Amino acid sequence: MKRALAKDPDQRFQTARDLKASLLWAMEHPADSAPAKPTRIPWIAVAATTMLAGVAGVWLGSRVGQPSAASPVRLSLNPPPNAIFSGSLTGIVPTPQLALSPDGRSIVFNAGAGGSVILWVRPLDSLTAHPLPGTENGADPFWSPDGRWIGFFSEGQLKKIPSGGGPVQSLATVANSRGASWGRDDTILFSSGKYGLYRVASSGGAVTDATKLDASRQEGSHRWPQLLPDGLHFVYLIRSSLPEYRGIYVGSLDGKTKKRLLAADSSVAYTPAGYLLYAEGDALLAQPFDAERLELTGQPFGVGERIGRASHAYASFSACAAGTLAYVGPSVHIGRLTWFDRDGKEAGSLGPEGDYIDFRLSPDELQLGRHTRRLQARHGGYLADRHHPRQYVALHLWSLRSLPAGLVSGLQVADLPECA
Repeated sequence: MKRALAKDPDQRFQTARDLKASLLWAMEHPADSAPAKPTRIPWIAVAATTMLAGVAGVWLGSRVGQPSAASPVRLSLNPPPNAIFSGSLTGIVPTPQLALSPDGRSIVFNAGAGGSVILWVRPLDSLTAHPLPGTENGADPFWSPDGRWIGFFSEGQLKKIPSGGGPVQSLATVANSRGASWGRDDTILFSSGKYGLYRVASSGGAVTDATKLDASRQEGSHRWPQLLPDGLHFVYLIRSSLPEYRGIYVGSLDGKTKKRLLAADSSVAYTPAGYLLYAEGDALLAQPFDAERLELTGQPFGVGERIGRASHAYASFSACAAGTLAYVGPSVHIGRLTWFDRDGKEAGSLGPEGDYIDFRLSPDELQLGRHTRRLQARHGGYLADRHHPRQYVALHLWSLRSLPAGLVSGLQVADLPECA
């Protein structure tokens, strides 16, 4: 790290090839590195990347007590030429999607160019990514445990494709993609929006229920599952209208386990080093977790800042069995809503500057419903009067359901939080 940041240019790495060789040597000769001082998390940063307007990091990990390098090394990962990183097409507030391969050596992400979104795979030891033809409009990618396949959602189907490219196979019909996990017994556990979780064989076939919504607890959705190492238990997110039932849970495929772990509204990932990763506000947190006893074992602590988050609770990070972690920052586009007449002349602005995601005029064209994204993953809906632009009232977006339909005609609320 000192050499990479040396003030004297002659003392720095002269090429990316030199830096790559140094990193590979360090990973292959851990005993030659000085043991790190005790820390609260046993990961070392290997790379940090810029994706959209945020920052992403890739980390190598080990269990407590094993030697590790003391300082992070930061690299850059850019979108393919003439393309931009893309988010889910089914969320009001999208954020870039990515998934690390089980061995931590490759990353899959979706990126678009010319209005077309497709999945790309980039080996982390390469400077280029290659597209996966047949994955148009692909979302929420995930890997098979052996790294030979990539699962994804597209056009109302759960699909898979060889990680090196090849024929695409459809496995199941889904309403909306809300994450999936591929188990070592070739079971795929997945979410289909505002329902419970489902399971299907990786070869396709019958789809069966893995969880069911509990109406007595006002559950609205089970989503973002990840199978734990035993192949039986999994962690997932439950959204409920009752705060005491909302959060991250651990469940089991045999239906015998359903235990609330955290009061968080975020996708979740487990790392074999013994941590649950999730987002809280705009921070990425690590929570010590015993996967055998299914219990939390300590206090959460931060491992990343300004994490990108989507309205359907997806947080832009990925962790793999090799101990690698990647995360992406938010994409913020600040602007102002402005009126123009039919001649294209500016006729005034409406409301403050913000990151406007969606807006719709009322039928009488006198009021405007608008949705803005705020920092720390808070989002708000507003109504503004065209003739009194300074008089606007802040509303929680889910409250718009109680307004006259014409007032917010066309405003997409299907994926908004079911509760405050």
